[in-house]
Amino acid sequence: MKKGGRTTLGFTIVETLIVLAVTGILFASVATMISGRQDKTQFSQATNEISTQISQVIGEVSQGYYPNIGSTSCSASGGTLNFGTGGVQGQNRGCIFLGKVIQFGVAGTDPEQFITYSLAGCQHKDCGAAGTPEASTLSEARPVVIPSSSETSILQYGLSVKWMKYDGHETRGVGFLQSLGSYSGCTGLCSGSSQAALFGIHAGDTGDISAADMLAKLNMGHGANIVPASQVQVCFLSGTTSQSALVTIGGSGRQLSVTLAIKNGDNCS
Repeated sequence: MKKGGRTTLGFTIVETLIVLAVTGILFASVATMISGRQDKTQFSQATNEISTQISQVIGEVSQGYYPNIGSTSCSASGGTLNFGTGGVQGQNRGCIFLGKVIQFGVAGTDPEQFITYSLAGCQHKDCGAAGTPEASTLSEARPVVIPSSSETSILQYGLSVKWMKYDGHETRGVGFLQSLGSYSGCTGLCSGSSQAALFGIHAGDTGDISAADMLAKLNMGHGANIVPASQVQVCFLSGTTSQSALVTIGGSGRQLSVTLAIKNGDNCS
């Protein structure tokens, strides 16, 4: 601009304010875009991680792996499983490792948790003595949660469960159990790898349930709440984006698969 016949370089206060305002808007837009991409990346990482963890549990059950529970011992007598101390892992009398159950939607947890339970059962029918027929159904194996074997984990980056179903029924748990004869056509506990069968947990309601309630359901009625399933689906919500993720567990025979699909919207549709 000119003043007194001289040309001066620079900006007026109004021009400076306009430049600052435009710069601020551009900066905010870029920051929002970067933050949105980061949120989507974190959501993708979280859902991939939980999908991998489910696959890992399936693999552990197929291979007969169960956690080292120290000096806990197990014996089957008098029609029940009895747990005590002083035992050596792998040297239990009449007991078998049956598999694992994952509970999602644990009530009252923030960030949201999921719990993995390890189940033991009777090797022989109705916890009878050695020489009696081997258990071929869950009711004969009388499954219970192994004391001190539960493992608690956290859903990452604000992930939460919107809904969970087995064969269309509302649930909060999925079970992976070594195949018994009634499900696989073999006698007693099927031997060999890749023998995990899929189960839903009859939750009895549609809301989140506590760890204590789930533990009671798993220990109740000789496996009455553990129901064979052809498919289990879990809908996960992002805490920071308008996305959801559908994890589908299913398959046929001995081969279980876990698939993940990222969806727009909050209902995995």
